[in-house]
Amino acid sequence: MSESKHVTPVTDPGLPPEIRAQVAREIRRARDGTNEIPAGCGTMLSVVAVIAVIFLHVAAGFGWWWMFAAVAPFVIGVTAAAVLDRRSAAAGDARVIQAADLDKSSRRLMLRAQHAIGTMLRPRDYAESSLEELIPEATLRRHEWEIAASLREISKLRAEHTEDYGDGAGVEPPGPMTTTVLDTQRRALALATDSVAARISKLERCAAELERADAADRDWRAAMKASGRNDKYLDLVARTAADEHAIAEINDLAEHAS
Repeated sequence: MSESKHVTPVTDPGLPPEIRAQVAREIRRARDGTNEIPAGCGTMLSVVAVIAVIFLHVAAGFGWWWMFAAVAPFVIGVTAAAVLDRRSAAAGDARVIQAADLDKSSRRLMLRAQHAIGTMLRPRDYAESSLEELIPEATLRRHEWEIAASLREISKLRAEHTEDYGDGAGVEPPGPMTTTVLDTQRRALALATDSVAARISKLERCAAELERADAADRDWRAAMKASGRNDKYLDLVARTAADEHAIAEINDLAEHAS
């Protein structure tokens, strides 16, 4: 399965909760293809309206101007709804970042970041509310958004750079000054990518510390459970003293028997 099927869409955490919920619904509808239903219904209604206009003109003898005046508000409403839908989709591009916005290497980095954040947000019984105070989810979501935004910009610039000067096929070789500019741009892309990767590595380190804390907590719980049976083992050891006394007594009996 490709990275694009694993990366979870990232929504701007600065948006109000109701807007974020609306964006999430739009993403699900786009993924499921359900947004095609309203568009199809709008087209069908438009066709029905045109047929009705022609029928009324032919059968009832109504004038064209009257019928078009009656249908005009409906047509304008359908057109306005389509425009608003397009604007909403365009606005969604700015407030949500999806796998399609990232190139292959950026998707790999985003997967690492989301895996680390998911690990830190996993419920832990031992921490209760203290973990939320130390690592608030809002802080992690902000880091996730900033990482995704940086990777989206890097992917966009890298695609433009590759498209214009990637392999040089069919393109006149750049001159020395252009080469210098392009080398500087490549270094900037590499520097930005390394910076994001370092930030993700810090998240992974934090997640690894929590995983080690989980392991230590499980070990402690298991040790406490096992120590609850210590009395039984102490009793068992105490009985060895009686066994030693019994052995000495049996040895005496053996000597008398001899």
